[in-house]
Amino acid sequence: MLFRSAFQPPVAGKSRSKSEGAEGFHESRAEGRRRKRSFPDGKKKCAWSGEGAGAENRPGGSGASDKEGNARFATDKSVLRNINAERRESLKNGQNPYAVIVSCSDSRVTPTTVFNAGLGELFDIRLAGNVVDDDALGSIEYAVEHLNTPLIVVMGHQSCGAVTATYNEVVKGEKVSGNMESFVKKITPSVNKNGTIDDAIHTNIDMVVKEISEDKGIKTLIDQGKVKVVGAYYDLNGNVTFKE
Repeated sequence: MLFRSAFQPPVAGKSRSKSEGAEGFHESRAEGRRRKRSFPDGKKKCAWSGEGAGAENRPGGSGASDKEGNARFATDKSVLRNINAERRESLKNGQNPYAVIVSCSDSRVTPTTVFNAGLGELFDIRLAGNVVDDDALGSIEYAVEHLNTPLIVVMGHQSCGAVTATYNEVVKGEKVSGNMESFVKKITPSVNKNGTIDDAIHTNIDMVVKEISEDKGIKTLIDQGKVKVVGAYYDLNGNVTFKE
């Protein structure tokens, strides 16, 4: 299926005044008090940064109504949103990104563009082959534990150079050089000699989802229903397909 986002970006022009505080840019004071009453520890269980975020936008929800960002991008209808001076001013007091996007360093795959997002909306982790190391896992832990970000998306993509290089080393014996061997080592278990490069890309997405989900700190939040980890595949025509 085409992109079915599990998150809903904030609506431009809905920013709160500074007197209302940094947390929850688009909540009214009453809504903020309601959330604190619901969650005595002061942490929002659903930090989607969207006014009126409902069950469909919580971890485990369908989120089918929240495909607009990628749909705009894929149909050449992207708009500049949440980048104006008011938005930048509001972000000086903190950030509340609604999703962590673990993606490839590939210049053709830029999450903020692909999801037509604005400032403060996506927490990007980008390494070749959308792999994760200790530094990446630490960054993800920071987002979910300290910024209350409820969604982690591992997004692989069509024609991934890192996966292709790994496939060629495993299948054709074409060795990479230098530090590139570090990502090849991580991706190698995803390569089936009887499969295709695209098969390896999809398997690699699944394996990174598994690795993140098994991280001790992240797993605790998953078990508590506060965080969800999903895989996604970006084709270079512009569409994102979620692996749910």
